[in-house]
Amino acid sequence: MNDKERNKVIKLRNQGVMPSEISKITGIKIETIKSYFKRHKNLLPKNATCKYCGKTIVSIRGKKNKKFCSDKCRMAYWNSHPELINRQAYYKLTCEYCGKEFLSYGNQRRKFCSRECYKKSLRKIQI
Repeated sequence: MNDKERNKVIKLRNQGVMPSEISKITGIKIETIKSYFKRHKNLLPKNATCKYCGKTIVSIRGKKNKKFCSDKCRMAYWNSHPELINRQAYYKLTCEYCGKEFLSYGNQRRKFCSRECYKKSLRKIQI
């Protein structure tokens, strides 16, 4: 890393940005960033600020740095920024009753697209 990159990495880390995000922003390998901060522990941020309200958060050494001061701030932040949530667990499935394709989030074993199809399938079996 040159001086310009080093200063940018330190600035981002002091803003509370995690090493993986710094790596994506700067294009520097994550291992390089992590080893730099292991060698220069005095450069790690002691206090961070809450992403939602801006209050100072005291970090506990040896634990993951907090991004929010409370659960209330954490939930309020994510409710106000739903576009930042990384949802990768979408599954494209076919309804066993009507044959329609539907998306299921987080459950790849769903069999029906709706409760109505489920109820109709039960009636079909009983007749």
